[in-house]
Amino acid sequence: MTPPAGSKSAHRPVLSSIWLYLLFGVLILGLLVWTSLRTLQETPTRQASAQVPGHGWVTLTLTISPYPPVTDEPVLLNVVAENERDVLLEFIDGLPYTFGQQNSDVILGAGRAFLAADGAGYQSRLTFPSPGSYWVDYEILPGTKIRFQFAVSTAPTG
Repeated sequence: MTPPAGSKSAHRPVLSSIWLYLLFGVLILGLLVWTSLRTLQETPTRQASAQVPGHGWVTLTLTISPYPPVTDEPVLLNVVAENERDVLLEFIDGLPYTFGQQNSDVILGAGRAFLAADGAGYQSRLTFPSPGSYWVDYEILPGTKIRFQFAVSTAPTG
């Protein structure tokens, strides 16, 4: 049986409310994904792991203070290098690093992170020249291609 001409189907309000619920669900899911990505981007701690000959699996944890780093002001980089048994690796000559801008192989600076007084990790101070995205590259075994690279974004001063 078909409804008389000019009358509306009883199914239309039900279908439109289903689309409304689906749209609401997609918006909430999108908001959760966006919030998660922002949280990951704004976390001051970064980790990277690799297998290093003679040391096994090594994990470097980089903590930046203050976070986010501000240009033209010194930033404290604290690096903890641990093996798979959570034992701090010792580097007598310090832990060498280089840094540069993202999407560029040009090295803007280099230095060494030395063991902190409390023995909790290796520390160095670094000043980023301008706002933007940078990489900081730590070399565990000098002369090898084993490097740990971290992305760092800086904010303008003020």
